[in-house]
Amino acid sequence: MVGCDKEKTSGQIKIIWYAGGIMGDEPDMVRKLLLGQLDGGGFSGMGLGKISPQLCVLYLPFLFENYEEVDLVLKNFKNTFNGILERKNVLILGWAEMGFIYLFSKKEIKTSQDLKGLKIWIWAGDPVANAVAEELSGISSFYPVSVPEVLTSLRAGIAETFYSSPLATGALQ
Repeated sequence: MVGCDKEKTSGQIKIIWYAGGIMGDEPDMVRKLLLGQLDGGGFSGMGLGKISPQLCVLYLPFLFENYEEVDLVLKNFKNTFNGILERKNVLILGWAEMGFIYLFSKKEIKTSQDLKGLKIWIWAGDPVANAVAEELSGISSFYPVSVPEVLTSLRAGIAETFYSSPLATGALQ
């Protein structure tokens, strides 16, 4: 837990950050947010999709080709996205980009044929990941586990490949 400097807010605001998954995986954090057990959080597209499924559009695979497209969509639809969240009593304090998603693997992947037979982690409960896994089920095996279990799954050989942004990969180790 990391606290906020009370002097900067004259004691009116107290912020406590729970890092390292202390409050659970994103679905756990969203549930706690919507129940009023947490006042805020930092969420990926999957977490936003748990708040409102309409927002899953933000992390559809291959939807965006570059950051200019991402910025244009956010500029043109930010008010729409904010409105969707406000109807769920969630206020966005800021938008951040985590980067594009890549496959990270113990095996070399250069073409779609290289996906054959791979054991790929997918985020448990993620509707977008589940849809992709269903489409590719004849090519690879998919293992849904929560984020805190990914590293253990990789070490144990349950999964050998995962998808993430480089920023998230570094942050989550």
